[in-house]
Amino acid sequence: MCLKIFFLILRRRRRKLMFSRPIARMTPRMLILRFLRRPNWSSLTFNVRKRLIGSRRLLLNSWRKGIITLVIFMLWLTRSVLFMIFIKLIVVMVLLLIMGMRLLTAVNFFHNHLNKNFCSTPIVDHSFIPCIVSQEENGSLCCAPPLEEVKHTLFEMNADSVAGPDGFTVKFFQHLWQVISDDVYDAVLDFFNGNLFPKFFTSTYIVLIPKSNNVNTWNDFRPISLCTVFYKLISKILVNRLSVLLPKLISPNQMGFVKGRAIVDNILIAQEFCQDLDIKTRGRNMILKLDIAKAYDNINWCFIYKMLEFFGFDVKFISLISLCIESPFFSIILNGKCHGFFKSSHGLRQGDPISPAIFILAVDYLSRGLSDLFCKSHSMFFRTLGGINISHLCFADDFIIFMNASKNKVSKVLRFFEQFEAASGLIFNKAKSEFVISKNVNHNRVMDIKNLLGFSQVILPLKYLGIPLFKGRKKTFLLDELISKVHNRLSSWDLIFEFWW
Repeated sequence: MCLKIFFLILRRRRRKLMFSRPIARMTPRMLILRFLRRPNWSSLTFNVRKRLIGSRRLLLNSWRKGIITLVIFMLWLTRSVLFMIFIKLIVVMVLLLIMGMRLLTAVNFFHNHLNKNFCSTPIVDHSFIPCIVSQEENGSLCCAPPLEEVKHTLFEMNADSVAGPDGFTVKFFQHLWQVISDDVYDAVLDFFNGNLFPKFFTSTYIVLIPKSNNVNTWNDFRPISLCTVFYKLISKILVNRLSVLLPKLISPNQMGFVKGRAIVDNILIAQEFCQDLDIKTRGRNMILKLDIAKAYDNINWCFIYKMLEFFGFDVKFISLISLCIESPFFSIILNGKCHGFFKSSHGLRQGDPISPAIFILAVDYLSRGLSDLFCKSHSMFFRTLGGINISHLCFADDFIIFMNASKNKVSKVLRFFEQFEAASGLIFNKAKSEFVISKNVNHNRVMDIKNLLGFSQVILPLKYLGIPLFKGRKKTFLLDELISKVHNRLSSWDLIFEFWW
């Protein structure tokens, strides 16, 4: 029994020597780390070696599975990233396609808008257009300008105006006048000798200015032209010479763009006529407010040349005007870039210095025609207590007519409107045109006049040139909208001054 106990103790000690306590308590992971620190395999028993080898294989298999899993995950992630990049590229391409289609529609719209097919009707009666431009005046209009006139014209232009397609501002020309004066003067003389403009002189950018805060179609934008400095210099020379003749050429009913005439005169006269709207007279009184659709864009060139000829302008001056209005090439600015390059077949550029003068000369046909029509039939006049006979007032293309409310008188005016539309290419916008009629007119006649004209009937106050026309005592609430506009404009100035200071 004692020997048996002795051998058991000896056996335990041999196990302790052969398989030390720290190794026995190690996990497979710890054994591998121990193996990495102790590469001496001879100090380990067979069981320990077997256990280490199994643990190492397990670890290698785990690493292999982890690497494979990582590779699969990376492939999936790469595929997902590539897929997202592909989706983003598709979205970008779709957006670019939509943007390109919008740009294309804008260019097509304004190309078609400025190139409408129009067959002008010859002017039948122009006896009311006086031929009052003398040969001396024609000579002064067409002669080559001296160098001092060119310099004076350049330096009176706005130095901070927006640059056109040439990229230069007026300030650049003014600052370097001593260097470029000879070249500029030679180019001006070349134009007055009848030579054509180069394309880069007549290229024009069109900037789209929204007419209101709610813009839904391209028709809701106002196309403003940005011309080159050289073209504006030529145009300014012509308009400075022409402005001297405008007071005697333009009828006194036209208050726009003529020296010595003011817009406030139209407003005050129209306000006085509104006070006599309900005076009892045969046929009663009525007021027509006309709206010409896209007046600058739609006016016919042949009509302009005919009107200049009727006033007595020389053929050479008319040819200079035709060079100015027929030579431009247009590009539309959208999102900071220009698109398209096309010509027009009618219209005047808004932004060209000579356009207002040419426009009021052409539209004077309507003004003088109305005056002649009323003078031939005095019963068409609007009756006032003071006995003042004024057929109409106009500021550029804003016309307001004071007339008798008889149906046959309205028919005569309507026939003249149709004659004017056929000759000029301009169209009255019936949706925006309005009329105010005396309260003493019966409802049946009001409906007949409304159907005859196609205008909408309104009541006072009637807004004309931004000011409400009303009858009776002054009412402050009628001017609230105007006061708010002035207040908003002044507040915007305050923001600008705060920014600079």
